[in-house]
Amino acid sequence: MLLSEIKCYARIGETLEQCEKRYGKIITDKNKIFIYGLFLSGFITNDKEIGNDGGVKINGETYYFFRLDQYGICVKLFEEKVDAIRFIKFGEWDLPVELSKVEMDAFIHANEHVKECVNYVNGMGGKKYLNEAGGNILVITTKEYNNKIEKQKELLKKEEDEKQKNVLKKF
Repeated sequence: MLLSEIKCYARIGETLEQCEKRYGKIITDKNKIFIYGLFLSGFITNDKEIGNDGGVKINGETYYFFRLDQYGICVKLFEEKVDAIRFIKFGEWDLPVELSKVEMDAFIHANEHVKECVNYVNGMGGKKYLNEAGGNILVITTKEYNNKIEKQKELLKKEEDEKQKNVLKKF
């Protein structure tokens, strides 16, 4: 019965317009975007560009935030389709609270149509991921997106190693 009450089934592969039909208007208030971004992703800072349409562009990727009932949703678009989704549940005073197994199963079930879907419960790469206020986050991505992120991490690590080598040469 609880499954039928959970209505924010974001789906990998949907367009932004389909997301808006599913859970309402995109959040465009910059203060709310900052707060939701902090809770849902941890990467929103004052120096990131937030467009008038509510889209947040970071490293060439665009993120949008929604709020449906007590759920916060962040979708990331690639080639105008959702390829990563983050869910969080807000409780009293809009502080994050734990998502139940029933809620997480419902969100995951909504994406079973994508054969290449990767589900991370409580965080990236299977690591426990709690936001600063203590609520958990469910992250659903495609394998393609996950591979892209891994390649970006490898590149950043190589750049950091090279930078460190150049500094150590000076000693």
